[in-house]
Amino acid sequence: GRTLALEARILAAHDDLGAEGRTAVLVTTLMVAFLGFVGVALYWWFCFRVIGAGFRIVRSARDPRTVVPLLFFASSMALLADSFAHGGVFSVGSPSSLVFWCFAAVTLKEGARLRRAPFPAMRTIIHEE
Repeated sequence: GRTLALEARILAAHDDLGAEGRTAVLVTTLMVAFLGFVGVALYWWFCFRVIGAGFRIVRSARDPRTVVPLLFFASSMALLADSFAHGGVFSVGSPSSLVFWCFAAVTLKEGARLRRAPFPAMRTIIHEE
């Protein structure tokens, strides 16, 4: 339905586009919309992975090794919440985007380390080499 409406608007436009030009505009618009949808879906899949790793850190026993990743997780959640208001994480090259991705990477790495622990009491003993 929306594709046909877009095509009707392209046809109604008073410009010098021929049939090939109108087709190019339509295909480009559809590709950009599809890639945008896929990009946002992948972004939220990644964010849910970060949230899951962060909850694993929150549930783990407190020791000096988990305090900093816990702070990084809390900070990444604050940046994620800020992206709802200002879109800072979505801005490529912005300082908040860089900080979010770094904090998210640390959170995922620490969550993976804790997932390999055989049971919760051992989470403070396991250390990566």
